[in-house]
Amino acid sequence: DEAERAIKDAVVMISNLVNEPAYVPGGGAVEEALSIAIRNESLKYPGKEQIAMQAFANSLEVIPILLARNSGLDPTDIITELRAKHVKGMHEYGIDIYSKGIVNVIEAGLIDPLIVKEQVLKTCTEVASMIIRIDDVIDRRYARRHRGEIP
Repeated sequence: DEAERAIKDAVVMISNLVNEPAYVPGGGAVEEALSIAIRNESLKYPGKEQIAMQAFANSLEVIPILLARNSGLDPTDIITELRAKHVKGMHEYGIDIYSKGIVNVIEAGLIDPLIVKEQVLKTCTEVASMIIRIDDVIDRRYARRHRGEIP
């Protein structure tokens, strides 16, 4: 059931906080901060690397966009406001689905366990890297086939 899953998730979260008491801002704040940092760093790289980095930055912004959409907010308005705050260095700002706006999520008590956030981001990065490698292999096979090297 949904309620049982929610209780299990809460127990796991509390257990993670006890075992690793570090936390990070919730409400999409971490994802937005990383998105901006990666987007800025991507400008140092020409070609495909830049495109891949920007695509990854865009994928990180899906989290705050979904938070906004699922709470009945206009995702475009929210993401531009959140981005503006983060560009100004206000990295503790995120989306509060209860007050339906951008707030200092630390002050609002909207936090995520660091250990969980790290694992989620590591897994996402690994999956994205794997997809890029697979896509590269497929592109090479496609090119070879059309040059007549592969029957």
